[in-house]
Amino acid sequence: MKPYFENQREATAEIECRESFDNITAPHFHSNFEFVYVLSGEIDININGKTARLKKGEASAALNYDIHSYNSFGKSKVHVLIVPTKFVRSFLSISNGRSFANCFYSDESRTKEINRCFKMIFQNINTNNKLILKGYIYVILSIFSEKLGFDDKRPDSSIDFARNILIYLQNNFTEKITLDTLSEQFGYNKYYISRLFNSYIGFGLNEYINALRCRYAGTLIEDNDDNITEIAYKCGFENTRSFNRAFLSCYGTSPTKYKESIKKD
Repeated sequence: MKPYFENQREATAEIECRESFDNITAPHFHSNFEFVYVLSGEIDININGKTARLKKGEASAALNYDIHSYNSFGKSKVHVLIVPTKFVRSFLSISNGRSFANCFYSDESRTKEINRCFKMIFQNINTNNKLILKGYIYVILSIFSEKLGFDDKRPDSSIDFARNILIYLQNNFTEKITLDTLSEQFGYNKYYISRLFNSYIGFGLNEYINALRCRYAGTLIEDNDDNITEIAYKCGFENTRSFNRAFLSCYGTSPTKYKESIKKD
């Protein structure tokens, strides 16, 4: 399935640190940083198309708009740290909005320090002491930066604009949206928006909108008894033919067969 923009994560805008068990998460992205430290077991982590199987004592870092997913290999336990970019503005100015050249870290002599920072953040997450939390977050960032280096990926100046476009699409994907409507909505040249969108997401506007619609369609198929035609129109498709084609691309099966499989379960 194509990666999706995690709009709910954007609404929180607070640091989150939690333990996660047997984590399986579909490909997604957001404007936050997301760090993982493996406490036990093994887990496959994919970031920007590169997969590594991490075991106890190893860590990963997905920066803002990096596409990432998780697939626990059997039983696993990890620490997950999610950091909105408003807490790391200084780092953004230094990194210039680029991703790490390698997002996986297995040097145990330094990951022990990452683990200590995770523990301190976990212990202090409810104290509302942002200074303590930011201090440990910057230690984690410094360790990753020192060892992993940076990749030339995208300029920082357009991050907020890209985020606004993604949020707008998340809130309006059932409506008719084109580059022209986005240009009118945001006041930017449509060709600039097209280049920006492809730079961040890696595929075209229509393809992304169809992926949002298909995710919504999957939810509707699971939760109610509407027929396929009704669901297609509710999700913003102009006809069932385009809906079937897009759904097959996202789920690997037709809406009808997907509905049949849900009923069997």
